[in-house]
Amino acid sequence: MYYINGIWLLLLGLIAAPDVLISRKPETRKYFDKLVPHQGWIGIASIVFGFIHLIKFLRYLRLFDWIPVGMITYLAGVIVTLALGFLLGVGTLKNFINSGGAKTKMDSLRANLAPKQGSLGTIGIVIGLWILFYRIFDLRI
Repeated sequence: MYYINGIWLLLLGLIAAPDVLISRKPETRKYFDKLVPHQGWIGIASIVFGFIHLIKFLRYLRLFDWIPVGMITYLAGVIVTLALGFLLGVGTLKNFINSGGAKTKMDSLRANLAPKQGSLGTIGIVIGLWILFYRIFDLRI
């Protein structure tokens, strides 16, 4: 299950910050262009995924003394997943909300987070790779 977390966060970071990969491999632009229509639903799935893992984190908080690096990584991954999920899914999410006040709050939150989308995407890539590295080599630190 933890491998999926790392892979999901890695892909979410790439979707949020495609310039990282496109600058190195320009031929990958066509693949990112195919993902653009679906990024709203990917964002909503990430929000759900993030909340589920936030609840799991709170449930396993007692393990913080035994594996502090793993728990800090897990929490950082959850926060970045929620933030990137919101940034990518806010347009689709607004279609399901009728309250004008909620829409304006979502727009203001998006305006605050939008300048940081590239940085959050890069952080998501790094945390996703770290989670995979952490799990592959079964580090218990």
